[in-house]
Amino acid sequence: MRKPVIINIKKFRFIGIFMVLFVCLTGHSESWDMLDHIVAVVNEEAILLSELKSAMRDNERASQEEVLNTLVDRALLYNEAKKFRLKVSTKDGNRIEEKNEIIREYIDRRVKAFIYIPLNDIEQVYEMNRNRYKGLEFYEVRDSIDDELVEVELEKKLKIHIEELRTKSSIRIQLRDDY
Repeated sequence: MRKPVIINIKKFRFIGIFMVLFVCLTGHSESWDMLDHIVAVVNEEAILLSELKSAMRDNERASQEEVLNTLVDRALLYNEAKKFRLKVSTKDGNRIEEKNEIIREYIDRRVKAFIYIPLNDIEQVYEMNRNRYKGLEFYEVRDSIDDELVEVELEKKLKIHIEELRTKSSIRIQLRDDY
């Protein structure tokens, strides 16, 4: 003899409520915007359309392609920084600020730390730009000249480093014209 089937009314009630909500909510879906799209994938990290639009608002003069390339570069640097287990804590717990700080720390440790500007180069810049440093002695402006030269060199080295990261990485751009 077969055992009687026990029906759990609570389960059916839950499924019924879920079905009603699903039908009601999907019936109005044409008025909803799409939640988000993936516009690029860097290794295994997705860059979302919302991130791209936010970055575009922050940098209105750059083209969409330039901003997306910057986001790809940042993802590459962040992925590399995670390999070195760099961690920082921000006061307000802002994830974006924390990510920026980790990237900054990575650049300082892995790129900037290896830049050395010889004293002769600093002296040459001082001599060539004496009128810019009116009345100031070399020792008074040496550090600021060094900082400027380090920044120029950092930009060059960072470009090379990012190109190396790009060659070792999987990057897929999925940006459509209708975004």
